Amino acid sequence: MLGFSGDIKGMLRIHCPDRVAMAITGSLLGMEVDQIDDDVNDAIGEIANMVAGGLKVNLAKHNKSIELSIPTAIGGKFYTVHSLARAERVTIPFAMAAGQMLVELEFVSAK
Repeated sequence: MLGFSGDIKGMLRIHCPDRVAMAITGSLLGMEVDQIDDDVNDAIGEIANMVAGGLKVNLAKHNKSIELSIPTAIGGKFYTVHSLARAERVTIPFAMAAGQMLVELEFVSAK
């Protein structure tokens, strides 16, 4: 996940099973990945950075400014994420051979 603040504040989250995260990492690194490690966390964090960077560029075209945090990886089966009050949410599913991942954007206008 990656937080952002400014004219719009919120959170970008990438949800994916281990096998999908390993497949994405393997594709990015051009090698077989068979375990969750720092490379996998970094690769998924980099995907979050790319998506959030694109969001930042597109918001700037509409005179909106945001600052991005450093991505944080959370793994496991049991965790809780709290949402912003009255936030709008957009979730986009992506399907690949290894399975499905979700990109979720949660945001509120700060002004």
